[in-house]
Amino acid sequence: MYVWFLIPLGLATWSGNSPVHVAVIWMLIGFGGNAVFYAMLSLGYNKRFTDHSLTIPQMWLAIIVTFYAQIYAGPLRGGYLLALILMFIFGCFKLRTKQMLWVSLSSSFIYAATIPLAAIVEGPAFNWVQSLILWFIYTTIMPMVSVVAGVVSRMRHDLAANRSQLQAALEEVTHLASHDELTGLSNRRWMMETLERERALAQRRDSGFCLCIVDLDHFKQVNDVHGHAAGDAVLQAFARISLKKLRGTDIMARHGGEEFLLFIPSDTVAAAEHCVQRIRETLAHTVFDGLPEDFRITMSGGLTHHQPGEPIASTLERADAALYQAKASGRNRIETA
Repeated sequence: MYVWFLIPLGLATWSGNSPVHVAVIWMLIGFGGNAVFYAMLSLGYNKRFTDHSLTIPQMWLAIIVTFYAQIYAGPLRGGYLLALILMFIFGCFKLRTKQMLWVSLSSSFIYAATIPLAAIVEGPAFNWVQSLILWFIYTTIMPMVSVVAGVVSRMRHDLAANRSQLQAALEEVTHLASHDELTGLSNRRWMMETLERERALAQRRDSGFCLCIVDLDHFKQVNDVHGHAAGDAVLQAFARISLKKLRGTDIMARHGGEEFLLFIPSDTVAAAEHCVQRIRETLAHTVFDGLPEDFRITMSGGLTHHQPGEPIASTLERADAALYQAKASGRNRIETA
């Protein structure tokens, strides 16, 4: 914006209508002031103000230096009106209509005060009629520009708010599409897609992983005896326990009902079993809020290692067979296959 202001200022100086010292002072104040604003923005001092962009102070700096320069502009004084309009367009990106009107009306009074000063500088050659016409144009046009700018600013604020709402809605939909609403764990569909990606990745890296299907023992009795609300609380508590015991690279998903699927990136079944056993032991000693103090629930699991090149369905079949064996062997245990 200040670079554009140099056009009328340069013409006024070149034609001899404006002294050179005016251009020097204008550049010192204009560019120096902007350097201060830049430093405030860079150092974060702008965050102390409601308007972090410091729009109004920047506008007032431009108004003051422009009015100062046009006092010495002579017959080229009208060119500064275009520069001022550009400055108001800058304000429309941040300010509301009332703020824009306040700046335009206040600056109109300052403009009126510069007219007698310009008359003193120019002496008998000063054209009062031309100067008053320019002031009248500024006083009538700038409020209209302010109203239009305010409408533009309000539209930008509304668009930004709508964009934020859409982004939040998209994130919520994305979360719901990939997570179980009750437990907050990943859902079956997302987990199966992830396993296919991990399978391809394991083949490229020549690494391995284990899968474990976990089932809460006698969970149906929890719903039948204590109600579905208690059953939901148990599922949620199990999810929290599991997440606390898992590593950052492990993934657990709700496979369906009281059944869960656990992905463990490990080359050995023994290391993966140690992880699952931690969950099993913690669950077996957990006291649940809202349930009898002596109430306990256990889990059974079927753990297996993914064989290179085999489909995920085959790995899950082995894990399911191991889970069946754990159930048949008395529950509250982890069987491997």
